Amino acid sequence: MHWAPRPAPKDGGRDGGNANQFTISPEFGNLVRESIQNSVDARRVGTDEPVRVRFRLLVLRSAAKDAYLEAMRWEQMRPHVEACVDQAGDQQVAGRLREALDVVAGDDLRILQISDYGTHGLVGPERGQGNFAALTRDNLYSEKQNASAGGSYGLGKAMQYAASALGCVLFSSVLAEPEPATGRTFGRFFARAELVYHTLVDGSAYWGPMWLGLEPEEEMPESYWAQPDGDPLLGGLHMERAAEDSGTTIAVVGLKDLDRDAESDRDPEAIAEHIVAEVERHFWPGIEAGDLEVDVEVVETSTIGDLPAPRCAWRVDPSAGIHAGPLVRALRAHRSGEAAEELVAGGDVVAGRASLTVPRRTHGVDRHPEFEHQAVVLVRRATAQEEKASADSLRRAALTRGAQMVVKTLDAARSAPGAQAFQAVVLAGLAAGTGDGEEDRWAEEFLRAAEPPSHDDWTYTAKLRYEYSRGAKSRLAEFEKAIRLEIRRLLAVEPERTDDGPRDLAKRFHFTQPKQRRQGPTVLVGDAFVDEHDAWHIEGRIRLHSATGGVRGLPEVAFASESGGNGRVVWNEMAVVSGDAEVLDDAGVLAIGPGVREVAFRGVTDPETHPAPARQSTIRVKFRTMQEQD
Repeated sequence: MHWAPRPAPKDGGRDGGNANQFTISPEFGNLVRESIQNSVDARRVGTDEPVRVRFRLLVLRSAAKDAYLEAMRWEQMRPHVEACVDQAGDQQVAGRLREALDVVAGDDLRILQISDYGTHGLVGPERGQGNFAALTRDNLYSEKQNASAGGSYGLGKAMQYAASALGCVLFSSVLAEPEPATGRTFGRFFARAELVYHTLVDGSAYWGPMWLGLEPEEEMPESYWAQPDGDPLLGGLHMERAAEDSGTTIAVVGLKDLDRDAESDRDPEAIAEHIVAEVERHFWPGIEAGDLEVDVEVVETSTIGDLPAPRCAWRVDPSAGIHAGPLVRALRAHRSGEAAEELVAGGDVVAGRASLTVPRRTHGVDRHPEFEHQAVVLVRRATAQEEKASADSLRRAALTRGAQMVVKTLDAARSAPGAQAFQAVVLAGLAAGTGDGEEDRWAEEFLRAAEPPSHDDWTYTAKLRYEYSRGAKSRLAEFEKAIRLEIRRLLAVEPERTDDGPRDLAKRFHFTQPKQRRQGPTVLVGDAFVDEHDAWHIEGRIRLHSATGGVRGLPEVAFASESGGNGRVVWNEMAVVSGDAEVLDDAGVLAIGPGVREVAFRGVTDPETHPAPARQSTIRVKFRTMQEQD
């Protein structure tokens, strides 16, 4: 095992560092976004299990710190780092490496380990096309092919090097498929450090990056493969993994406090809590969908050997969070068909649509004509408690697509001045589930192409300019305007009046007739899920708002894209769970007895009648009255 730097080119050119580290702002929010995004994009094919990600902040002191540095061959790396610092001048990257020497000489060494499970691991050959080479050797290469992938530039990995005082990242992986040359899957280890051009005392010159691995016949190292029954290298680096669970552990050595605003670094627990908050803020859609689980923990030790139990640990639960909790509840109301018709009380949710004109795609593999995509806009009226506890999360809209993370948070305060406090969610692309899978996918690809390297906005990019017809920039501006207008419409904000008293009082007293609320039967969905055959299983209650002489009707499922009565979904099964009612026929028509106020039912849909795949869609359930009985 040895560190091998890249020799300087014969033409005498020098490299002042990897510029990729400067494309994304070095903040914990971006580190979390890029890391989890890469893990979700690497989800193992053919599994319904969620991707699991663990952030472990490892704090090593005394003997534990010395043993770790020895295991990562620091003494081989040290002369190169010292040479970079000595020859730094005013170079950006080389100047930062001074911190590496301070970290190694300090009291503790902080390593952020980011481990994912249920992913395909660092598959592929040592060089060329493959996830391993794209992550550990290449620049600006991305192996992500699916339309809903979060990343597309191959720049996210640069955040991890920027977060390391040593510019050093270690990789340990269990592969979902054998490596082509060796046929092995267990314990692939490799490491990379981002240095700059430097010369050693013997006059040898080096370009910048260096790698840690096994020394082959050629000059540059290759992957080290761990022993199956306890490996001394991975054990010394605390990067051992179970052979049956594919995925990758990444270690950011010498973690910087990226968001510190003081002379001294924050304590490990404060950094971990910051990571928890960033996970909630950016990835609540994926966690709520059941496709992602995230744990954060702090482990501290001064002794050599197995790690002790975490000093503190969290399972990230956005539904309980101050910022993400209301957004989760808004999404749940929409998916269960419990959205209201108007915002009356705190916690009410209403749904609408915002149109995105996707331009004609003129280049690329999947070309298409211009079309209109309907994104879902959800607006939730904040409760009084939320107004007091989370004022900074109000009057904002979380913009999402099929990657199941929040791409952008739109300040929507200007959309409805004077309105009640609210939260909003926008579901676009594959997240919208409009029923037209092909157009949803095209919209997803358009929005993905509109994201900059940090994937935190929808803006005009070079890819849009090249692959789409003229007008893409205007279409994005129109989409944002449509979102703001729909939020305003759903909030039902009336214009300012000057003829009904002082403006301050006018905001508090509206001298208008209240709207009459609909008194027909409503459906409250208690539980709903999609089985392996793509059928919806729905348990719900039909609530009648007034006693009647009896009602006959049909619970109807409508996919979110439907309007009117087209494309009715058929029931395969329908049963009454409780209440005075019976199923009249195979269609699922229910006869509800006189005076009944509530009936519980259970139904299973026929997937052959679905207008779109169930897992990519949202549904509404309504009760269509056919005829009142005497």
